[in-house]
Amino acid sequence: MFASQRAKYWQTYYTFKNNLAKLKTSKNYPVIFNISIIFLCFSFGLLILFKSKDNFASIFFEREVFLQFKSILLGIGGSLIGATSIAFTFLIFSLQNNLDKLPHGLFRKAGVDSRLVFYYLTSVMLAISICFISLFPDYRYVMVMISMLFLSVGTILIMFILAFKRTLLIVNPVFHIGSAFKSVVKNHKMWETAFKRSEALIEINEVSSTHNYKKIQYLTLFPNWSKPTIDGIKHSILLARAFKAKGDLEVCEQALFNVLNINLDYIRTKEKTFFTVNPFIDNPLSSDSIINYTLEEVRQNINVGITTNDEQFVMQNVRLLHDLALAYYQIDYSTERADKWHSHLATRYITSAIEEQCIPNNLIEVTLESVRLLGNLALVELSKGDIENIRIISNKISTYSSAGAVNEKYRCITQIGIEQLSKLMFQVITSKNYDIKIISKMLTEDIAQVAKFYIKSPEILFSNYKSQCLGAYFSGTSTSSFLQLLTNLCNHISAQDNDPDEDIKELISRVSQWASESYSDIKDLFVESLQNKSSFSCDLIHWLEHVVKCLLFLSQSIHTSDYDKGELLKSANWLSNIFSWVPNDDDAVRCAESYSLTDNLFSIVLEAHKLGIFQTVTELKPLLLSWGKKASVKGRGWQTLELAVSGYLVVDVLEKIKPEVTATSIVNLFIGNKSLDNATGLKLVTYLNKRANEYNNGHRSHSKIEYSMAKVNQDNLKEIISKISEQMPK
Repeated sequence: MFASQRAKYWQTYYTFKNNLAKLKTSKNYPVIFNISIIFLCFSFGLLILFKSKDNFASIFFEREVFLQFKSILLGIGGSLIGATSIAFTFLIFSLQNNLDKLPHGLFRKAGVDSRLVFYYLTSVMLAISICFISLFPDYRYVMVMISMLFLSVGTILIMFILAFKRTLLIVNPVFHIGSAFKSVVKNHKMWETAFKRSEALIEINEVSSTHNYKKIQYLTLFPNWSKPTIDGIKHSILLARAFKAKGDLEVCEQALFNVLNINLDYIRTKEKTFFTVNPFIDNPLSSDSIINYTLEEVRQNINVGITTNDEQFVMQNVRLLHDLALAYYQIDYSTERADKWHSHLATRYITSAIEEQCIPNNLIEVTLESVRLLGNLALVELSKGDIENIRIISNKISTYSSAGAVNEKYRCITQIGIEQLSKLMFQVITSKNYDIKIISKMLTEDIAQVAKFYIKSPEILFSNYKSQCLGAYFSGTSTSSFLQLLTNLCNHISAQDNDPDEDIKELISRVSQWASESYSDIKDLFVESLQNKSSFSCDLIHWLEHVVKCLLFLSQSIHTSDYDKGELLKSANWLSNIFSWVPNDDDAVRCAESYSLTDNLFSIVLEAHKLGIFQTVTELKPLLLSWGKKASVKGRGWQTLELAVSGYLVVDVLEKIKPEVTATSIVNLFIGNKSLDNATGLKLVTYLNKRANEYNNGHRSHSKIEYSMAKVNQDNLKEIISKISEQMPK
């Protein structure tokens, strides 16, 4: 019982504490707190005085005592006058020492702070009033005199405290940042109100555009209406630079954020008075002085940061350019398909900063952040389908990412760049606001450009840096890679209800279009990687296997239309045939087989068989024989021919092809082919017989083909091998 009661007391205490903490966070807390203290103190003091009025009357009844009391009042009043002047002198001195770095406009405002002046005048007047209290003639007024004394002294002390707090607030740079913003907002509201009051008097010719020409005409009559806006931006920029020199980056961030807020309020005020750039007609209204001034000041900030080697300050300004680009994207140009000119201008400032400042000065962290921000801007552009600007951003990211192939310090930039392009590609597939063929082809080319640089870069023993740098698109081991996202998309489609859905159909169609546009660039990458014996060939081979399996899987979905099914199977066929483009070079063939090309090709054919796509199986399984034939000549030592033929046998056994037909297809490889002699045929038959016996004895293998060979009907398999042995040229 006692424990329960104690718990209730603690619960009451913590509830009170939480409510008090909530009150402290409110805007009016200081006012409520100060008024409450003053009211309680004065009420308590007056209560004591009136309870003891008889005692005071008896004390001050004698004239000499009353005269001494008046002298004390006069001394207290004079002392408080001097104390008030000294206290406020120290406060002003403190202001001067702390505000010497402020811009002139803000310094002037802080120097004539109305509240401080009010506190000083109130304190002086109350101190003087104490002196005048001593003029009361006799003891009958003693209660009034004491009440006025306590009231005046208490109020003066409160004025001192408020003045001290006000001084601390004024010397806080964040206060001046907020003051600059409030001043700008106040000016914008004033002009907004003035326009609404005068709108009825403005006459314009009827136009078809939705631009607010009345407001344009009104603001043109008063070109200086935006001067406080420029001043607010200027003061914020100067504060950022001043406190950057002091190393206070938190204040810098607040000041730069204030620049963004001023621009947002400026855009809100101007509304439909913006014009985009017309490539055929020079429109002077398309250029905005506030936006141009803001971007130029931020560019100079970046130069200042570069000069002083302050990477954090440069990064803050790059983030500001990104936020400004997003803010300018909200500008209403009163045209549905208007070019977001000002947003694109801010984006170009970011790319210019990377090319001219960050990369030449080895600011890797800033470049990383900039590439990440560019990727975010490209995703925003996708929502409007601005293909041209997406192309520019994608090409820039690709260019910056390629630097990692030349200098290992920039490999982290490649990772971020490929990650952004991968996200962009997946967003292209899953959205439906634009033509996927153009954008997916463009993005594939940019990704391939980076990969080509890495293909030509030197190999490092026991290092997989190429896979790490390009893994965001080509690797299947990362949970956030493009391949994993594509797999999740296929699983999502598979998990949908049985009823056909138009959105799912559209999604499948877009996957099909993406795949059809990937063939050419991936084929070139595949050929070039093998020619250079690059370790990237491994990632590319597995990427092709995974993508083809996804396409085959989607082709069998109930949501897939007949047309899309045909397109998906055609794309799967094309991508699978990339394996036939292995260069006729010994090293290239050995490189391909060292990364299990045969096993991966067989895995694709086997997947098609599992899904019941027998036409695709018929089209793709000859690739096994053609690849085995090429590898037997150019890549000796890997037993590729034997492995490829084994895979072919497995597929035919699964398809229940007649043993004679299968044997004839394999024997035809040797007929009329000088490169495949009788010794090779004998070696093939020996290998097949040996493997068949090993499978019966529980032989284990890491090869997908050998593993599958052990699982098929062994009688049928041996029958086919027997037929091959009989028909093989002796």
